[in-house]
Order: sequence, then structure tokens, then C-alpha cells
Amino acid sequence: MRASVTSVEETVDCVQQYQDLQKHHLDWSKQMWSRLQAHTDYSGNRATVESRLDKVSRLHGGAMSEGRGAIEALGKHVAAAVSGEDARLPQRAREAMQRDLDNVRHDYDKLDASFGDVLQGLRGRIAQWTEYEAQFDKIVAWLTESESTLKGYGLKGSLEEKQEQLDRFQDFQRIVESWNGSIQEYISLADQLEQVKKLTHGSNT
Repeated sequence: MRASVTSVEETVDCVQQYQDLQKHHLDWSKQMWSRLQAHTDYSGNRATVESRLDKVSRLHGGAMSEGRGAIEALGKHVAAAVSGEDARLPQRAREAMQRDLDNVRHDYDKLDASFGDVLQGLRGRIAQWTEYEAQFDKIVAWLTESESTLKGYGLKGSLEEKQEQLDRFQDFQRIVESWNGSIQEYISLADQLEQVKKLTHGSNT
């Protein structure tokens, strides 16, 4: 009789430990999904996006390690319940534990992949900002140089001087036209960054 009571108590204790470990991981997983969603925002200037990338990177590196440890502890407990000294549990209970563990691992892998998607998205946005800023600097430098060139044009006395200045101006005009592609590319990048900002703010209202 005493052996039977002890066996029941050990079974209950095994199940309770499993439930505690499972609850701990589920609470952690829910918190991580919530924190990840809070950082799934690609809007803002370069400094804002870089700060967000840093936060997500640190969160991914530290928190996911904690989650991995919790899954390992849960896995060891389930292994003992399924085939170890706690294998006295009913077959249905052991199968349920194994299914739950598989689901927990799947959810962890899904969370890890989502972190990867957000990190990739943030890095992609930073790359866009880098390209945008490079284009901006290049265009500003060209406009400054062009302004200086235009200031060099003035009234000329002789026909020869006028013809020479006309030739120079036509060359300059061709250069201006050649910059059309770079300017359009810059405008397109600016539009993309602005569109992301509008979409993000719209989804938060």
C-alpha cells in the first residue's frame, strides 16, 4: 500500500515538475514574441534604425540562449518520463508530454526565425539609408560644383569668346542631363524610405 502511495506521489511530482517547466517556457515565449513585435519597426532615421538593430541583436543573443536552456531542461525531464526512471507514467501521458515538447521546440525555432527576419529587415533599411546618404552627398557636391561653374559664365566681347563659352555651356548641359539617372535614383530611395514611414505609422494607428 505504501509503495503504491509513493508511486502515485512520485508520478504527481513528475507531472508537476513538467507543468512548471512548461509554464516557465510558455511565459518566456509569450514575453519574447511581445518584445520582438515592439521592435518590428523599420521607420525612422538611420540612427533610430541602428539603435533598434542593436536592441534586437542583444535581445536575440541573450534571451534566445535562456530559452534554449529552458527547452533543454524540459527535454531532459520528458526524456526521463518517457524512457527513464519515471517511465511509470501512463503511455498517453508520455505521448502528450512528447507532443508538447515538439510543439515547444517548433515555437522556439519559429521565434528564432522571426528574429532573423527582423534583423535582416533592419540591416536592409540601414543599407538603404547608407545608399541614400551617399547619393545625397554626391548630388550636393555636384550641385555646389555646378553653381560655381555657372558663376563663371559672363558677357563676352568677341564672337570667338562667345562661341567658346557656348561650347562650354553645351558641354555643361550634357553633364547636367547625364545626372538625371542619379537624381531619379535618389528620389526613388527617398520615396521608399518615406513610404516605409507611412506604412509603419499607419499600422500603429
